[in-house]
Amino acid sequence: MSNASEAVASPEFDCIVIGSGFGGSVAAHRLTEKGYRVAVMEMGRRWSAENLPHTNWVLWRWIWRPRLALRGFFNIRPFGHVMILHGCAVGGGSITYACTSLAPRDSVWEAGSWAGLADWKTEMPPFYETARHMLGVTRNRILGPADHLLRQAAEAEGKGATFYHTSVAIFQSAEGEPQGRPDSDPYFGGEGPPRSTCICLRRLHDGLPL
Repeated sequence: MSNASEAVASPEFDCIVIGSGFGGSVAAHRLTEKGYRVAVMEMGRRWSAENLPHTNWVLWRWIWRPRLALRGFFNIRPFGHVMILHGCAVGGGSITYACTSLAPRDSVWEAGSWAGLADWKTEMPPFYETARHMLGVTRNRILGPADHLLRQAAEAEGKGATFYHTSVAIFQSAEGEPQGRPDSDPYFGGEGPPRSTCICLRRLHDGLPL
């Protein structure tokens, strides 16, 4: 992503990507790999672990409604038949999606306006597998209070067998190892960015705020 000083020094770009979420950031990255000059435009601000709100009740730092002086990173946009929840920040929806990464069931490809346009059940799995590898998707080992409530609700409705540990894009520490352990690159043989194991999962398990 080009910063302000770079934009002033070189105001011309080959491509401008609107939005810095999963789609926009990946598109910008691939374009720069091919040598294009790319600018990414984002409606929201840049957030860090230091300035993220610690509770949803801090509305002015949680919800995005500039006309109401609310400049958070989470937006809710209602339409006639659907409600869209999305991020308004550098990173877009990637900062609000809770790391849950699920591949669609076959029934998704069999319905909707896209049904019949291609053999989606054959075409899509390789792309999902690439995304799983790049994001480091794995099975979540720790259940928090909300997970236990969901399991209890499923069991009360006689659907206990449908409860399962979700797939998450979280770099988890090995059993017995401390959290926050740095790793030069766990996914791409040293070519990717350094990562540290998650420090939030144990707090979720213990019912503590993040």
